[in-house]
Parts: sequence; structure tokens; C-alpha cells
Amino acid sequence: MSIIDTYFKEKRVYEVEDIQEILSIGRTKAYAFIQEVYKEQKPFKVIKIGNIYRIPKTSFDSWLDEG
Repeated sequence: MSIIDTYFKEKRVYEVEDIQEILSIGRTKAYAFIQEVYKEQKPFKVIKIGNIYRIPKTSFDSWLDEG
């Protein structure tokens, strides 16, 4: 298991930068995607705290595994 795998396994929420890395997409596209998901709350949950987005790991991982 790599250091990245260990790091992501221990987290309960992802940051947009984590999603960017996991999906291998650019920063602008990652933020646009997360903002759209936040509005719809589909296909996974997104929490917004002020201007900060957090993505519950279980919700995102389930979506990714199904996909």
C-alpha cells in the first residue's frame, strides 16, 4: 500500500484537491464538478462550510466504485 493510499484511507472527508488527484482532472474542472454536485447532492454528498467544500469519503467512494 502506498503512502497516498494510506493517507486517503484514514480520512473521513476529502477536499477538492483530493478529488482532483483521484480523478486526474485539473483544479478548475474539479471545483466546477464539486460545485455542481453540491447543488444537486447527486451522485454523492458534498458539504459546504463557508467557501470550503468537503466530500464525505464513504459517499464519494461508493459512487466511484459503482461507476
